[in-house]
Amino acid sequence: MITKHKNRYILVESTAPLDIRNPAVSQGLGIALDLQLGQIGRMESSPKPVFQYNQHAFIIRVNRGFERRLMLATAMVKEINGQRIGLYTIKTSGTIRTLIEHCKKIY
Repeated sequence: MITKHKNRYILVESTAPLDIRNPAVSQGLGIALDLQLGQIGRMESSPKPVFQYNQHAFIIRVNRGFERRLMLATAMVKEINGQRIGLYTIKTSGTIRTLIEHCKKIY
């Protein structure tokens, strides 16, 4: 039996320019989330950066039901790879398309 995997998507804005397509930055974000969620919490929520809109806005995919934990964890991240940063949740949605349309309105 095949079941559909349900995800939620979170639009995050950073205070400093950040390129999540760079593997070092993506890994640094993962390490920062490990410190906030713990390894088991990170494995359960399975956060993954999936889309970069501009230097300050990107979208993270997370398992449904864990979006609030991830929003709190990203708010507590203050440093990635030695660079001081602040991450703010802008919007949460069930599809990437909705978040991209929202980005077009605000950026």
